[in-house]
Amino acid sequence: MASFLASYGLDTLIYYTGDKKIPNDYENTLFSILSSKQLRSKIPKQTALVFRVSGWLKEMTRVTKHLLIHRTRHETNHGSWHANISEVDRYVFNQVVKKIEPHYILVEYIWLTRFITGLKYNLRQRLIAIIDTHDVISDRTSQFDKENRLLQQRANVEQEAEALRHYDLIIAIQKHDAEKFRDMLPFGSVIIAHHAHPINSPVKASDRKPVHLLFVGSQSAPNTDGLNLFLEHVWQPLIDMYADDLILHIVGSVSNNSADFYSRKNLIIHGMVDSVDEYYEKADIVIAPLTYGTGLKIKVVEALCFSKPLVTTNIGAEGLETARNQAFLVADNWNDFCSKTMALIDSTEQRNKMAQSAYEFSNSMFTEAIAYKPLADKLGL
Repeated sequence: MASFLASYGLDTLIYYTGDKKIPNDYENTLFSILSSKQLRSKIPKQTALVFRVSGWLKEMTRVTKHLLIHRTRHETNHGSWHANISEVDRYVFNQVVKKIEPHYILVEYIWLTRFITGLKYNLRQRLIAIIDTHDVISDRTSQFDKENRLLQQRANVEQEAEALRHYDLIIAIQKHDAEKFRDMLPFGSVIIAHHAHPINSPVKASDRKPVHLLFVGSQSAPNTDGLNLFLEHVWQPLIDMYADDLILHIVGSVSNNSADFYSRKNLIIHGMVDSVDEYYEKADIVIAPLTYGTGLKIKVVEALCFSKPLVTTNIGAEGLETARNQAFLVADNWNDFCSKTMALIDSTEQRNKMAQSAYEFSNSMFTEAIAYKPLADKLGL
């Protein structure tokens, strides 16, 4: 989203004081500021400050640099959404906002709401605060509780609504989330902006053997649990049927959470990689066997945007129901998942058909121009 806003003529500056090296791609940075050097000549008085995953700023002036250098470790408290902001962070953030004079502040995650509430009244009144949500946190909390899984950042409906009421605009990533935000805040302003992703043209399926399946995921609980269930209920029957004509590639830190992955036949564990692109490009079929989870499933979006035949679940399809069993296949249970995967393994014709449908659907949903148009329209860009 930051890159999309930057396309309207904004210069982008990156500020980060964490331990890790700053990524080259500012879509993955923890904090980015969109300044107004070019913008004011094109769209007068339209400046955006994009406040990303972390809350911690690097120096803006000699004074704030001095404060940050002397800040003790315990002052950097990443606590829950209602945690108090430290005086140092309050001062630094107010100085940044005062210096840049943004008309918009775009925040990711409600845990950072304390920076918005920590703004001085005169600064807050000058700008529009926007939150770019990834999911409904209260839904995630209840789902993890039901699965007896630990979730560090938690909120119930009342807490989430209390945080969201501090924003002038709420961005939902899919329609079901938008409906729930509107229920929480009947008088709030809510729009839908889907995830945007580059789109690759489909590659004609071949009769090569083995057929390569792909799962991409982090070590989050939904990924770990879903993949384990797939291996238990689907993979073994597939191996019994196809033997060495089938290989499953597992990419991402999800492999850190199960030693069972390494005991399974015909699995290739890649772990963390610099780029997932080559793995998607080489895959014949992508799987997303999720049994719980919230928001728009980015692994599903990625597979569609790489124009790959995809088998997922009802959970994986949430927010994309209009393309169900057209741009991708949706399994109602594990036997159905196995059957639908086998149908793709056995038929290059069906793989080609699904790949083309995925490509067409992605172009209708996930280009930056389409995905972020509601935001651009709302801001008058």
